[in-house]
Amino acid sequence: MKGSPNPLINTLVHDILLSESTVHTPVNQELLTGKVAHIQNFLEQDSADHSHDIIVRLIAQALSRTSNSEGHEELLDFIQSLLPILPVDSNATQEKIRALIDIYRDRHGWDQVVIHLRQLTLLPIDIAVEAVCGLRRNKLVCPDDLTIVLIHNYDQESLMEASLKYTGIENFVVLHAPLDADKWRNSIKLSLLHDAIADGRITTQYLLYVDSCDAVIRNDPQMAIDMLNSQKCELLMSVANNRMAYSFMPLQEIKTDRLHQQEGIKNRCPNSGTYIAKTDYMLELLAAAIQFTDDNDLTLREYRWLCNHYKKIMQLSDTNNSLNIPGWYRQENPKSFISGFPNHIGCDQAIFRYLYPDQYPTFKLDFSEKLALRFWKTRKDRIRAMREEQID
Repeated sequence: MKGSPNPLINTLVHDILLSESTVHTPVNQELLTGKVAHIQNFLEQDSADHSHDIIVRLIAQALSRTSNSEGHEELLDFIQSLLPILPVDSNATQEKIRALIDIYRDRHGWDQVVIHLRQLTLLPIDIAVEAVCGLRRNKLVCPDDLTIVLIHNYDQESLMEASLKYTGIENFVVLHAPLDADKWRNSIKLSLLHDAIADGRITTQYLLYVDSCDAVIRNDPQMAIDMLNSQKCELLMSVANNRMAYSFMPLQEIKTDRLHQQEGIKNRCPNSGTYIAKTDYMLELLAAAIQFTDDNDLTLREYRWLCNHYKKIMQLSDTNNSLNIPGWYRQENPKSFISGFPNHIGCDQAIFRYLYPDQYPTFKLDFSEKLALRFWKTRKDRIRAMREEQID
């Protein structure tokens, strides 16, 4: 690894991305195009990962500086044009830059309280926070009657924590799970939150839970409380479109689908990555949920393997062990976790999905998708969809 960046990186920064003309006026396309050869030359000479990281960071800085300027869209288009000249072994770098471009193109339309997207994990935490939160630096407050709760096992600050601090919210609660990454089970979040409420660490009327690793705060948390109250429920949870775990509970799936058909909703189910609740009700629901959990729960890795191999597992007879069970999977027969569902399943979301139809309408889903952005169609996706409609 080289100790200092090639001078051509400075060309990229000062002459192209951070020049005064770029920041304050429409981009000079001829000037920018003339620099492409220099950038390509540098990348061909030095394809080390650290060089690519520097370029991602500098592009992020440029997009941040120009986000409200006249030339911002042109700069986005130009950066998009740079992607083909990156070395062929830099797919990860291209994916990061594409994520940045898409976020900066679309973020002005994001009016959700929380942005909960996988693409955020592609970027360094500070870049992801700046890209999504933008002008909200030190502009948000947490209502006095709300506790924002995060649960994780990280040694370092999480993405969600960084976004809360960036926007000015310091009074949140982090519940730390004493589990190594290979032993992580999502069901531990249920007992940690239950205990925090039961022993008085969370005393506010409302709580807002948000996943730590792939979500950021975007708008006023008071909006979440207002949504909950407007829905006249005790728990309002964000939605997903995957059917994971429903194979284990076909009756609950039928109940859920029937509930949603009454409201004209299709292919939506609970997503426990973001929810707003009245704390007293949440304590009652968690008390019911933790009855299905203990230290013998499936780890996240085991749970995902079980979901992905459900059909093959169910085809096995008690004497037929033809399924190639990974060496890291526990010794128990996988069928036992299916027949005993939801006991020991190890997934908070699966348990919430199990409880949801019998708790409705006290427990509702946010079909407006204003609590959290989970389904993001980028501008490229929308253009493709429009073209397909025109063809049809």
